[in-house]
Amino acid sequence: MAGLPDEITFNDCAAIHGGYTDIAQFLWPVTAEAAFAEELARRSALTGQGTPRRIFAGHCGLPFRREVGETEWINTGSLGLPPNDGRPHTCYAVLDSGQVSLHRLEYNWQGARERMRAVGLTQGYDRCLETGVWPSQDILPKQLRRPVEVR
Repeated sequence: MAGLPDEITFNDCAAIHGGYTDIAQFLWPVTAEAAFAEELARRSALTGQGTPRRIFAGHCGLPFRREVGETEWINTGSLGLPPNDGRPHTCYAVLDSGQVSLHRLEYNWQGARERMRAVGLTQGYDRCLETGVWPSQDILPKQLRRPVEVR
C-alpha cells in the first residue's frame, strides 16, 4: 500500500481516499464549505495544478455529491459497509460518458455477516451488515447519528 499514489487522476477527475490534508480525513455531507475549500487548496499546493472538475473520495462511508466552487466533490460511499441509513445495502459510484451516478449494491449480507461471526469479528460491524447502522456513531457529526441497538 505504501507504494501506491495518494491520488489517481483521469479525464479531469481525481480519486483519493479521504482528503488532501489527511488521507483519513472525514468529510461529511454536513461538513462546512470552508473545509472542502481547504482540501482543494491543499491539493493545488501539493500538485501545483488547479482543481479537477470532479474529485471522487471515500473514507466517511456516506455517499453524497457537493459542489465546491468549480469542483464537484463526490463521496462514493463504501462497498464494504452500509451508509448508516438503516438498510443493509452498500454504495458505489459510476462514471459513464461524463455522467456520475450513485448506486446501492444488494449483496448477500447474511453470508458476509455469518463469515464475520465465524472468524470472531463480532465487535458490532457484523450487526451493521444486517441493521445498516454503524456501531461507531461517535465518529459522526451529531446530526448524522442514529440510535444503535445494543444486544
